[in-house]
Amino acid sequence: GAEIAHDQRDRAFYSRATDSIHLPPQHAFANPADYYGTALHELGHWSGHPSRLNRQTLNESYRFGDPNYAKEELRAELTSVFLAAE
Repeated sequence: GAEIAHDQRDRAFYSRATDSIHLPPQHAFANPADYYGTALHELGHWSGHPSRLNRQTLNESYRFGDPNYAKEELRAELTSVFLAAE
């Protein structure tokens, strides 16, 4: 049910404000594994939205460099790795 827009040129992110994922087009990535790794990472962030897991590390304090940001990034990266392994 995630809203995924391929509307970026060289960055990927999850927007809490619009509850949507923004990615470059698949052909902008070096290979399919890079594209899907990035997409799964952003889906990891998406899962923390208040209407889903309501994860504190995503919804309370979320500034680059703070502990919640680091924890959230680690969770998203682990999500990507584990889902890719499946």
